[in-house]
Amino acid sequence: MANKNTLWHERKIFTRQSEVRYSSKQIENPNGQTQAIFFKGEPYKNKETYNFAFLGYPNTPMPEGGYPAVVLMHGGGGHADHKWVEYWNGKGYVAIATDFYGNQYGMLYGEKICNPLASQHSAAGSFKSTKKDFANSWVYHSVANLILAFNVLRDGGKVNVNKIALTGISWGSVLTCITSGVDDRFCAFVPVYGGGYVYDSRTFWENESYVKPLNLKEWIECYDPISYLPYNDKPTMFTFGADECCFSVIYNTLSSNLVKNKVTYAVKESLFHDMRWRDDDEFCHIAKYFDYVIFGKKMPFEVIEEEIDNGTLTVKVDGVNNVKNAKLVYTTEEYKENQTETWKWQSILAEFDGEKYRAKIPSDATVCFMEFSDSVGAENKMTEFMHNHQDCQCKNK
Repeated sequence: MANKNTLWHERKIFTRQSEVRYSSKQIENPNGQTQAIFFKGEPYKNKETYNFAFLGYPNTPMPEGGYPAVVLMHGGGGHADHKWVEYWNGKGYVAIATDFYGNQYGMLYGEKICNPLASQHSAAGSFKSTKKDFANSWVYHSVANLILAFNVLRDGGKVNVNKIALTGISWGSVLTCITSGVDDRFCAFVPVYGGGYVYDSRTFWENESYVKPLNLKEWIECYDPISYLPYNDKPTMFTFGADECCFSVIYNTLSSNLVKNKVTYAVKESLFHDMRWRDDDEFCHIAKYFDYVIFGKKMPFEVIEEEIDNGTLTVKVDGVNNVKNAKLVYTTEEYKENQTETWKWQSILAEFDGEKYRAKIPSDATVCFMEFSDSVGAENKMTEFMHNHQDCQCKNK
C-alpha cells in the first residue's frame, strides 16, 4: 500500500533499468564475492550522479528462483561497509551496502574518500530543506538510492525479487522507515535505533548543528517518517535499546503503531548506539527475523499474549523452552516531552509458573516491558520481544 503520490513515483524510478559501473578494486570476502560498484542516481541540480555501493553474492548455490537479498543503509557519519556485506553473504543473502554521504570504498583504504560522482546534497535529516527544494534534498536522494539499489539487485538476474529486505542503522533507520511507505517491493523492514517524530527529538534540536525547520508542517509532510509509515503494510521489526540516546523509546513506539502490518520488537534494556550488526554485537535477531518472514522459519520464541492486572504484568510465550532469561524492565521517570533519551532504567527477574511469565510492577514505575533472551548471558545478548503492533511493548502502568 505504498504512497504512490510522491516525486519518486512521478519520476518513475522504480521501473528504471539500473546503470552500473564496476570498479576493478579487489575486495576480500571469505563468504562470497564482493564488487565495488557505482550505480546511476537521481540528477542533483541538473547534474548526473553515480552512487557508490558494495555488492556481494554468497558462495552458497543459488536457490531455485534466486537468492534472498538485503539492502543495507549505514548511519550518520558512517559509510558503506564491505564487512557488513560479507556478514550477510555468510547468511546466504545477496547484499548491497550503499553510501549516502558522497563517499566511495568505505574505509577499505583506512580513510573516507570523496566520490565526485555523488550528489553533494544537504546534511543528514534535511532540516534546512523546504518542500520547494525537495528534489535536491538529502532525504530525497538517499531514499532514491535505496530504491535504485533494489533495481540493481533486480536487474542482476540472481535475486528473487520477492525476497528483498531492507535494514538501516540510526539515520539509515530513519530512511528505512521512509522507504517502507514508498517502496512496497521490499518484503520486510528492520529499522535499528530510530523511527519517526525526528523533528521533536531532543538529540537533534539540542545539537547546535541542527535547526528547527522554518515551516514545520511542510517539513513533516516531506521529511519525517511519520508521513510515510502509515503506508507501510509489510512485516517490520523495530529494534532499539530502552536507553537509546538519540531517538525516543516513546516515539519509536508511536512510529511502530503507524505500520499497517504485524510489527515485531527486539528491545533491550541497554544497547549502546553505534554502527553494529554482527551476531556477537547482539544483532543475530535481524537475520533470524528475515528468515522468519522470507522462509517461514520459526523465531526462538514469540510473545502471543500479555496483560496487566492488579499491578502485575503477565506474558505468554510461544517457544518457551528456548527462553533462558526473562525480566521486567521499567523506569520511574515521569514523562516530559523530549526527555526520554535521558531516562534511567532498572530491571527485576520475572517468575515462570510453567505456562506464563509474571512480574510485579514496582509501585513507582511509570513505563515497563518484559525482556526475554534465549542466551544464558542475557546481559550480552540481544533479546526478541515479539507481538502484534496493536499492543505497545512499553506499557504505561
